[in-house]
Amino acid sequence: MSRRERKKQETRWRIYEAAITLFSKRDYDSVKIEDICEEADVSNAAFFHHFSNKASLVRGYLEILKINIRDKIESAKNDTSAQKLTLISHEIVKANEDTAHFSAQIFNAITSGDAALDMEHINTGITGTLTKIIREGQDSGEFNKTWQPEVVAASLIGAWAILPLAAKSPFFPKNPYDELMKVMLTGLNK
Repeated sequence: MSRRERKKQETRWRIYEAAITLFSKRDYDSVKIEDICEEADVSNAAFFHHFSNKASLVRGYLEILKINIRDKIESAKNDTSAQKLTLISHEIVKANEDTAHFSAQIFNAITSGDAALDMEHINTGITGTLTKIIREGQDSGEFNKTWQPEVVAASLIGAWAILPLAAKSPFFPKNPYDELMKVMLTGLNK
């Protein structure tokens, strides 16, 4: 990679990191592009050279999350299917802790039909990864075959997407993710 390309990547990454830091501290709508530029120490023109708008930063966050999950699953290929699902859940929990102030935007991005995020396609993306893990668990006898893997995968994604929004209520349990996994695994287990 040339020096120019390296600098370009560094600037893009600096903008991204500044935005995610600000989004994690303040409400998404209160963070202006000018705030991101100031935090990243770049001009507005530099921002728009790398990103079309704030929503593209949220999509970038989801892309990175998807890659991290894929890498974790690859390194856990000898784990049981239940362990893999729990591993993914833990990654989602960590991500949701960082994204509490912009969880609504993440939900909107997930449900937008953006092909780049690939959330709704059963055979690819995170949905495909979950479906594959559940099907492997069924084929190995770890999980019962009562449930359609695609439906369970979509249900998990839906629950993971909506839990941060529901958790904003003071009456909602503080750590619902472990309970969600217990419910899902209880239903899947033989």
